[in-house]
Amino acid sequence: MSSNFQNFSVADFTGGKVPDYKIVTTKAKRESKRKESKSKKDVSLPFMDLPPEIRTMIYKLLLEESLTELNFITQLGTQRLQRGYLQKRPPTSRATKGLDIIRPKAKDKDITRFHPAILRVSKFIHAEALPILYRQPFYFEHPVAMKQFLLVIHSTNRLLVERIVLRGWDWPCVKSWRDALEPAFDRLVSARNLKSLRLERRVHSNGEGVLDRTHLPLEYQLYQANSIVHAAKFWAQSLDEVKGKGTACSILSVSDINFGSKDEIAQKEKKFLARKKIFFDHLKLD
Repeated sequence: MSSNFQNFSVADFTGGKVPDYKIVTTKAKRESKRKESKSKKDVSLPFMDLPPEIRTMIYKLLLEESLTELNFITQLGTQRLQRGYLQKRPPTSRATKGLDIIRPKAKDKDITRFHPAILRVSKFIHAEALPILYRQPFYFEHPVAMKQFLLVIHSTNRLLVERIVLRGWDWPCVKSWRDALEPAFDRLVSARNLKSLRLERRVHSNGEGVLDRTHLPLEYQLYQANSIVHAAKFWAQSLDEVKGKGTACSILSVSDINFGSKDEIAQKEKKFLARKKIFFDHLKLD
């Protein structure tokens, strides 16, 4: 019986095919290595295990954007931060003058979206990423938006705010603007680390940005006794007491478009220079 068994070869059990054990072993090793490599790729790296420098880069991608403005929008009872360009809307009536927000298009290149949801992931990420959010410029279309923004953020967050641009601040026809100026600057006092406050232009004005008061005497063509001077003076005095004399003056800047048309500015006309002088004489910052 043993002799009969010895007459059978491996080929008899494999249908006449002799397996190449060397090839089978090599394929098995390759398959094992492929599965091992795939499993390593599928392993996720915890976000907090990333170096701080990498986490900061991610925060900037989610929260910062130099190509589009970050505006605090107050429309129809809503309040939200939104990226987009502010553009004047052609007035259809005296009551509907204002601004439209031009949102970045999905196909626009080099534009990241605003994703503040990262701040809700954990307390540690919130504390780590929050300064990156607040150090960028905030644009406000009018004093009401600025007042509301400074009201809704915590007082400790106001210390993180570094740059503010107030796009429109003088429109005598809108009582809410006048009423909002002093409360807005009152809250701004607690933003003690502010590095720049710019009154950029009047949005409710003629097409060139300067309010049309040419029918009035020169001293009233630009400036009327309104809340801006009183509000700014209180803010400046309070800030100078804390940060040193002259701090407010070094922070505050006013765009020339507030005082004259583009042609008047380019030619340095006397009316433009006079309006500018009158405004700063009334303001009297140290």
